[in-house]
Amino acid sequence: MLNDKGYNVVRLPRAGIEPLDLLGRDGRSMEWLGRLDQLWTSSRPVPQLRAPQPVAEIEGKKTSSLELSAGLTLLKGVLSTFHAGAGLDAAYRNAATLEFGFSNVQSIAVAPLEVGNFLAAGSADTGNPVIERFFMDDHTDGFIITEVLKSDKLNVTARRSDGGEFKVDADEIKGVLGANAGISATVGSEGTVTYAGVTPLTFGFKLLAIGLDEGRWHVTGVKAGADTAFGIDASHAGDDPVLLRHGMILLPEKAG
Repeated sequence: MLNDKGYNVVRLPRAGIEPLDLLGRDGRSMEWLGRLDQLWTSSRPVPQLRAPQPVAEIEGKKTSSLELSAGLTLLKGVLSTFHAGAGLDAAYRNAATLEFGFSNVQSIAVAPLEVGNFLAAGSADTGNPVIERFFMDDHTDGFIITEVLKSDKLNVTARRSDGGEFKVDADEIKGVLGANAGISATVGSEGTVTYAGVTPLTFGFKLLAIGLDEGRWHVTGVKAGADTAFGIDASHAGDDPVLLRHGMILLPEKAG
């Protein structure tokens, strides 16, 4: 559904994916490279992000049903952002599937024309091996994120094997979260639990491909799809990007 609306997918929603972030793809490896103003020195100011805007066409939409083990892996990964999630298996032990949706969806974007103006009014250190490899080589791709979708509320609907509602025990869910101040949960109707965090997480984004050719930048649109999705496995942690499958990467945590 996100691809159809032009957005790439963050398969495990997380903080730290923002407009003006740069990505590089080298064969099957894709890495976070830095921010736009680290790539390019310009007489123009760094493009300003637009104020967050609601996204009604995505608000409240649900995924298809995920088999329980796959759904729990996703949910644990999201909650791990808030250092919570251990014990979820017991809370959902008699469910068969999980469905996911977002509330309070916000879009944060930068105007591509402003990015173009910034690039056109400056220069790059073409001796930098990272710039040379990802933005000047025909065999690699460089990208800039121009828009992200964020939400601070994840709705999780559990169902039985017959498709009927599965009632999650509110006390068990509270026990899973403990006294964590970063995340709370509300058990509602139709077996739905709303997990609300203090930090909005990014779950979708748009890209432009950018490259440097004979001293001039060129920009190309990028069709949303699996090759530019983030697939972040919460069981992996470290300072280096980890390839999970073609076009999907584990991003290292960024300082600050």
